[in-house]
This record gives sequence, structure tokens and C-alpha cells, in this order.
Amino acid sequence: MRNIVFGLIGMIWGGAILVGKLLGGGSTEGSSSYEAGGVAALVFAVLLLIAGAYYLRKGLQERASTS
Repeated sequence: MRNIVFGLIGMIWGGAILVGKLLGGGSTEGSSSYEAGGVAALVFAVLLLIAGAYYLRKGLQERASTS
């Protein structure tokens, strides 16, 4: 059950970061460190989404095998 909950949290959080980044758009001007932070947030969101999907799948498989 823990894997299912953490998987859902990871997928929702990663998806929210991705949607926020996509809807916010890119800035035409800004410092390079600001842009690097934006790229780091995008990478973090993708990794969080992938890890969340993995743990959600793992939790669902464990739940199905115990039933």
C-alpha cells in the first residue's frame, strides 16, 4: 500500500511541475542561472514522474499477488 501511495504522490507532483513549466512558458530574457534552474526543475519533474510510475506499478503488482 505504501508503494501505491508514494507512487501516486510522485506522479501527481511530477505532473504538476511539468504542467506548471509548460503553461508558464519560457522567458525570452533572464540570467543563465535562472534558465539552468528551470532546466533542473524540468529534469526533476521527469525523474519524479518516472519514479512515481515505477512505484505505483510495483505496488499494484504486489497487491495483485497477495490477493
